[in-house]
Amino acid sequence: MKKWNFIKIITAICLIVIMLMQLVSCNNKKGVEKEVLDHVFRRTEISIPEKMQNINSMYFDGQRINMIGTGYNEEDYTQYYIMYSMNQDGSDPSESKLDFDFSKMEGYDGSYMSNITVLPDGRLVVTVEAWVSDKITGEYKSDNFLIVIDSNGKIQKKINVKELLQNYITTDYFYVGTIITDAEGNFYISSDRTIFVLDKNFVFSFKVDMEENSWMNRMFNFDGGKVAVAINAETPEGYKMQIRIIDTEAKKFANEVTVNEHLQNNIYNIFSGQDNSLYYTTQTGIYSYSIGNNESKELLNWINSDIENPNVNMITAISEKKFICVGYEYDNTTWTSRNFILLLDYIPPEEVTPKYIITLATAYGSYDIRKAVIEFNRNSQEYRIRIKDYYDQEDSIDYNKIIEKLNNDIIAGNMPDILLVNSEMPFDSYVSKGLFYDLNKLMEKDENFNRDDYFTNVLEALSINGRLYSISPSFTISTVAIKSKFVQPGAKGWTMGELQALLAKLPQETVTFLSENRAGVMNIAMNLSLGQFIDKDTGKCYFDSQDFIEILKFVKTFDEKSFWDNIDYENLPPDFWDKYNKSYEEDRAILNYMSLSSFYQLTDMRDYTFKDDITFIGFPNSNRNGSAISVYSRIAISSKSKLIDGAWDFVKTFLSDKYQESLTYEWPVKISAFDKMGEKAIKGEDNGGIIRPLKSDFDIMPYPTPVASRITEDDVKYIKSFIQSVNTLQTYEPGVLEIIEEETKMYYAGNKTAEETARIIQSRVQIYISESR
Repeated sequence: MKKWNFIKIITAICLIVIMLMQLVSCNNKKGVEKEVLDHVFRRTEISIPEKMQNINSMYFDGQRINMIGTGYNEEDYTQYYIMYSMNQDGSDPSESKLDFDFSKMEGYDGSYMSNITVLPDGRLVVTVEAWVSDKITGEYKSDNFLIVIDSNGKIQKKINVKELLQNYITTDYFYVGTIITDAEGNFYISSDRTIFVLDKNFVFSFKVDMEENSWMNRMFNFDGGKVAVAINAETPEGYKMQIRIIDTEAKKFANEVTVNEHLQNNIYNIFSGQDNSLYYTTQTGIYSYSIGNNESKELLNWINSDIENPNVNMITAISEKKFICVGYEYDNTTWTSRNFILLLDYIPPEEVTPKYIITLATAYGSYDIRKAVIEFNRNSQEYRIRIKDYYDQEDSIDYNKIIEKLNNDIIAGNMPDILLVNSEMPFDSYVSKGLFYDLNKLMEKDENFNRDDYFTNVLEALSINGRLYSISPSFTISTVAIKSKFVQPGAKGWTMGELQALLAKLPQETVTFLSENRAGVMNIAMNLSLGQFIDKDTGKCYFDSQDFIEILKFVKTFDEKSFWDNIDYENLPPDFWDKYNKSYEEDRAILNYMSLSSFYQLTDMRDYTFKDDITFIGFPNSNRNGSAISVYSRIAISSKSKLIDGAWDFVKTFLSDKYQESLTYEWPVKISAFDKMGEKAIKGEDNGGIIRPLKSDFDIMPYPTPVASRITEDDVKYIKSFIQSVNTLQTYEPGVLEIIEEETKMYYAGNKTAEETARIIQSRVQIYISESR
C-alpha cells in the first residue's frame, strides 16, 4: 500500500512539473490581464442584388438607405441603372430599374453619370457629362447636365449647366466637379478654382473664386447646413490646408476656420453627418471634429472593429454611434470583386469580449499587415492584435520624426510585442541590445512548422549569429544579368578579374552598365555588395579589402556626368534610339542591373533585351556571390513580450500556405508556394502581378512591343536554383553610403589613391557601425 501511495505521489509531482513547464514555455502571462478595447463597432454586412455590379452613389434620407448602381446586359453589353433602397437595419429592401440611360444622351456620342445629390424634398439631381464630335470638322464639344429625378424615378427637368453659366465661365474648360446643396436648397457647383451658386430654382445667384495657385480638395455641409470648402491655399509660409465657409449674404468666402494638423493631413477624407457635424477618416479609424475647440476625437477604430478600411467608401454618418458605408472585396484567386453595404454600430465596452492584447508597432501603414491582423483577430479566441501606427499618430508627415519617435519609445522601454521592421530602422542596434526573440526557437517548438519547407538560404541570410530575429514572408533578388556566352557555363558569380579579362577581349567602345554614370554604378555595387563589407554578426568592417579597392577602381572608369546629360536631344542621329535599344542585343553593353521578382523578367531579358541566353551573374567579387536577397519589411517579436506564443501565432500566419500562395508581386519564402507559382506560369494560368504577361500597351520608347514568351519548366528550375544559391542579404546603411560618397571625391579627383581612400573609409565606417550597434 505504501509503495502504491509513493507511486501516486511521484505521478502527481510529474504532472505538476509538466503543467508548470507548459505554463512557463514562451508565454509569461504573469501580470498580464485580458483587456477590453475601445472604439469598437459591430460590422453588419448586407448583400445587394448581384445584377447591381457597381454602386455609383449612396445617400441616407433620414429613414432609408438609398443607392443608385449600374447593371449590364450581357447580350448587348449595354448599361442600365438600378435604384435600391432599404431600412437602416437592412430590412424591407426594394429595387427598381430606372427608365433612362445616362450612357447615351440624345444628340451626343457618349455620356456618363458623375454625381448624384439629394434635395431636401427627396428628389435627386444627377450630374451627367456628355460629349460629341463634329463628323465633318472633327471638333470636340462637351456639355454638363443637371437632371432632376422625382421619387418615382421619372425625369422632371434637364438643365445644360454650361449654357446656363456661359456668361459667368471665364476658363477655357468647364466641368462639374462636385455638386452640393445647403439647408435653403441652393446648389453649389465646383469647377476648377470657381464655385458657382444657383438658387433652388436653378437660377444663377453668384460665384466665388479661389485665389490663384490654390485648389479645392473637398466641399461639404456643416454648421447648420452651410457649405464649406477645404482649400489647399498658397500662403507666405507655403501651402496650407484651409476650411472656408461660403457666406451667401456677402456672396464670398467668410474667414478661415482654423483646424488642427491631424485634420489637415486627412482633409481629403472629410465628410459631414446628418446633423452637419464633421467627420473624417484616417488609416486607423473614423474621427469627429469639433470646430469649437479645434479637437479631433477617435470614434471608430478599424482594427479594433475588424474592418478593412481601404475597402470602404461612401461613408455616411447617421450619428457618432452609427455609420453606413459601401464595402468592396476582391478575390485574387478568382479575379472577381463584389460590393456590399456595411452597417457600423457602436458596441459598448461591457459587450466587448476581453482578450489578451498583443501590440504591433509600425512606422508606416501596410495594407497587408492590417488585413492579416483583422483576419487573426476575427479567428483568435484568446488574443487580439492592436496596431500602434506611428505614421498615423503624427500630425506632421516627416518620416525621420516618425522613426525618431518610435526609436525613443523603444529606448524608453516601451517595446511592442511585435515590430514591423523596415530598412530605415536601426535593426542591428536593436539586436545588439537583445530586444528581439530568436524565432528559430519558436519554429523548433512548433510541431506544425517545418523549417525545411522554406528557402533556408533566405532564413540564414536574415539570421544574425545563427539566431533568426526577424522574418520576411517574401523577397526579391537583386542581381546583374549578362549573356551566357560571356561567362562560364552554370556560373552564378564571378570576380573582378574575370570581368576585366572579358572587357579586354571585347571592342574598346563596349560598356558594362548602359547609360550609368559613376554614382549610378557605385549605387549598384553597394546595393549588391555592401553586406559583404560589414559583418552583421560582429559589426567588423572590411572596406580596406582588395574587393572594395577593386570596386573603387572600377567605378572611377565611369563618367561623373549622367549619360543623358551628355545627349544633344535636338540633334540626335536618325538611328540613335534604334541603336540604343539594341545595345545589349548587339553587345555594345553587357551588364544589366535588375531586381528579379518575376518569372517573366527572365524571358523579358533573354528574349527581348539581350535576345540570347542569359545568366544571372551578380556583381563581381572574390567570393563569386555578387547577388543579394532583398526584403522590403520584416516582422520581429520582442524578447520582453509576455505573450510570445500569441505573437508567434500571428507571425506564422504570414508563413502559412494561404498567405504564401496569395503573394503575387514578390517571391514567396515557402518553397511549395514558389513551385505552385511556377506551375501556373508554365500553364499560362497566371493573371497579373509577379507572373504578368510581357506584352505592354504603354511602351515609352519608339520600338515594337514584343510578343510574350511562355515560361518553360527549365526556366522555373533555373530561377529556383539561382535563388537558392544567393546567401547575402541586401544591406541599406545611409550613413555608410554618405561616408563613401564624401571620401571618394578626393580619389575621383586624383588626389588620393584607391588604397588610401579605402583605409579612410574603413576607419570612418568602423567607428560609425560600432557606435550605432
